[in-house]
Amino acid sequence: MCGITASIALVGRQDAPTNASLANDASTENLDQQLSNSLATIHHRGPDSRCKWTSHDGLVGLGITRLKINDLTPTGDQPFQNSTKTITAVVNGEIYNHEALRKEILEKTNYSFRGRSDCECVLALYEHYGTSFLSKVNGEYAFCIYDSSKQIVVAGRDRSGVKPLYWSVVGGRLLIASEAKALRPLGWKAEWDIRSLRDAGWNTEDRTMFRGLEKTIIEHRSEEEMIDGLRTRLLEAVRLRLQADVPVGVYLSGGIDSSVIAGMAKHLLDSGQAKLGSEGDEQKLTCLSLAFAKGSGYDESGKSSQERVWLED
Repeated sequence: MCGITASIALVGRQDAPTNASLANDASTENLDQQLSNSLATIHHRGPDSRCKWTSHDGLVGLGITRLKINDLTPTGDQPFQNSTKTITAVVNGEIYNHEALRKEILEKTNYSFRGRSDCECVLALYEHYGTSFLSKVNGEYAFCIYDSSKQIVVAGRDRSGVKPLYWSVVGGRLLIASEAKALRPLGWKAEWDIRSLRDAGWNTEDRTMFRGLEKTIIEHRSEEEMIDGLRTRLLEAVRLRLQADVPVGVYLSGGIDSSVIAGMAKHLLDSGQAKLGSEGDEQKLTCLSLAFAKGSGYDESGKSSQERVWLED
């Protein structure tokens, strides 16, 4: 997982910063420091690198703290920019169909990829398709894109809501981050939303537990849609998640969900439909689990041990 943060001046609003104040070097330096402080609060989300970018006019600042999964080299560091430097993006998450997307982009456009990061596909797709690119992406992600040529900001997350994305408007600026606490260095102040807490609006709507803070809502589907094609989609999801530039293992909790995922991973590996992480054919499926004190009511190590024996056979 990674963490992103952003601060965007909403030009035209009555409470927006003036162009004169934005052009001030001190204002730009202040924004840069705010981004640094914001990223420091979510350093645990991505300890491998921490980068930020601010526009020359002080309108926009983007930052990311990164956990390296795909492309372990500096070419995978963010923010990403296109060749004309008119589009800048930060992306948290994994794009599981990135290889197919990369091939499509190379065939249809002149885009030159900087490295092998799956997340760079988000920038390339947006540059070619605009906001409709989301229909092509399979993954768990949250992103923020600034397009200076169109003077727009596009932010969103995956349809299942795996990766979080919170936002608020403070002092004429749109503030965005992976965690609520990362907004505090940008100027947001936490205050309990009693009504949201009382009627559980934080759980089912775009509201949160805090006043003036919202989250991007997830896509809702009917029961029939969720059931239809479940096994096919799960198999594809597991296959894509076995891709990485580091070794991959499976965590077994002893429950149904982890058992199903591990069983599907074994099926895909045994049938030659997938390779396991960076080791490929040389690595066997490794299963990991936690054990708690007997009688604690939390220990499922007996069940997970039985599953592990069968899976690692």
